[in-house]
Amino acid sequence: MHIHPPLEVKMGFGLHFGWAVEGAIGSPMKIDASYLSPHVNMASRLEAATKQYGVDLLIRLISA
Repeated sequence: MHIHPPLEVKMGFGLHFGWAVEGAIGSPMKIDASYLSPHVNMASRLEAATKQYGVDLLIRLISA
């Protein structure tokens, strides 16, 4: 009999608002969607920072 330790799944989310350009890239055999924008890059950095701060969600608010 095998005893498996309990599994834990942790996810982090980065949320930033702004414009982005969506496009399909690839070949006729495989196409992926890609999103290009400095705002997408910021959301990715926020998501990575959730590990550093030990939180599930980071949101960047900008006032215009």
